[in-house]
Amino acid sequence: ELGKWYQVIINPQAEMLDIFFKDISEVQGLTRQSNLMQLTLDAVLENTSENFFLMTNEMRIIKFNSLAKDLVFQVFNKELKENERFVHYLLPGTEEIFLKNIDAIFGGKIVEFDSTVLFHESSEGRLYHHQFIPICDANHKVVCIVYRAKDLQHELDQVKKVLKNNNLLRDIIYTQSNVLRSPLSSILGLLDLIDKKQLNKENQQYFS
Repeated sequence: ELGKWYQVIINPQAEMLDIFFKDISEVQGLTRQSNLMQLTLDAVLENTSENFFLMTNEMRIIKFNSLAKDLVFQVFNKELKENERFVHYLLPGTEEIFLKNIDAIFGGKIVEFDSTVLFHESSEGRLYHHQFIPICDANHKVVCIVYRAKDLQHELDQVKKVLKNNNLLRDIIYTQSNVLRSPLSSILGLLDLIDKKQLNKENQQYFS
């Protein structure tokens, strides 16, 4: 009723009962705030269209979304688990770039690049945008790293589809302007040469 949280310790003895109350409102408030932040983070990760990995500064995975889990299964044919080393899940084609830039990432710099990821089962290559985001504390020390991988292939396929449709429209316009319009223009030009006054009544009716 007071809006406070108490830890209650009950200590039964032979002839009495000791009950201790400890005010833990501050701790409980922090816990609730932490739980709320955790729920918010989970909601954000699960409602994004990108693959997300969160890792410690020791490169151990502490969180990931379902898209990242599915991606790892497609590429490596194994289940993604927390507390495993991130280097074991580096997407094919990104290893060399990541290792070249690891000092920059731990220096607090965001590193991003595009590369094609090969899927072994289907032998299909898909273009991804990769981004490593270091998270620093108040002393500018990297405490964790966020890795985002966005599938650009769908957008690329859409662009190709639009270009294909544009080429088709260009062909249609060419057909309309040259194959159809030119002969029609010639016919209209010839019709303009006809002297309607020289036509009899029946031909004038046909001409109209």
